[in-house]
Amino acid sequence: MLAYTVAPTESAFVWKEVLLDLKERGVEEVLLFISDGLKGITDRIFAVFPDAQYQACCVHLSRGIRHKVRVTDRKEILDDFKSSTGQRTENWVKKR
Repeated sequence: MLAYTVAPTESAFVWKEVLLDLKERGVEEVLLFISDGLKGITDRIFAVFPDAQYQACCVHLSRGIRHKVRVTDRKEILDDFKSSTGQRTENWVKKR
């Protein structure tokens, strides 16, 4: 665990404070951040770690897709999304 913070709400401001704390304690480089897409978080990440890459969380992307497509199309579209992101099905995992 790199950090633990108690904050009244999750915000980009709070995350910037966490990132600055990590940097002050010696974290020199972060290659990739994956998050839920909190508004303003990418600006905060790049302000503290400008060379980092950012990627939205596949679970959160999937949930966003689910809410934006017709119910009748959901299964097909989400299956395509899972296959394109390399997500495995429960049956695939059980076979391993």
